[in-house]
Amino acid sequence: MNGICLIVPKAKKYQILHHLLKPLQPTSWILLLLAFVIGSLLAKRYFKNDLVSSIIFGVDLNSSNISKIERIVLFSSVFGFFVLSVAYQAKLLAFMSSFRYRTDPKTVDEFLQTDIMLQSSDVTGVVVLNKPKFKGRFLKWTEPSDEENHDYGVLKQCNYAWDHMVHLRREQYKRYGYNDRLEVHIVGEKILSLTAA
Repeated sequence: MNGICLIVPKAKKYQILHHLLKPLQPTSWILLLLAFVIGSLLAKRYFKNDLVSSIIFGVDLNSSNISKIERIVLFSSVFGFFVLSVAYQAKLLAFMSSFRYRTDPKTVDEFLQTDIMLQSSDVTGVVVLNKPKFKGRFLKWTEPSDEENHDYGVLKQCNYAWDHMVHLRREQYKRYGYNDRLEVHIVGEKILSLTAA
């Protein structure tokens, strides 16, 4: 338990727009949009029925004023749209149910790739002297307050960090009557290991 540990805020939930765009890669979105625009322009020029309105509202394919080529193109585009929409919905539901949160940093290197800043604490100087990659990650010193701020990370000695987590868990249980996902967690890798004197 000797050493300095890093307490960081848990990752926030993804925004809904992330889930709506995640099922397809950006290149797939661009390719679909391009195909849709080009298909619409060609259908407007050569066919009596508009491709967009045919897909959305449907069209009577048995009508006598529709040519065979137009009938084949409309049927294949409606069928393709149906297959793509079912696949999109299936992937959307899978992403929404399994990837609600971003992954939490488990190592110091993963933490350094995030944009989470650290509050200055009593061990800040020791860490900056021994780990220069932490140098630009600290906020300006502010007086410690009784209110918990879970927007920033903090460095603490590991025994105090674990006591802090137990305290948060107890407070949560007192307040809500059950334990839920805490707003912070301890990064598994220690920043520094201190030897007992």
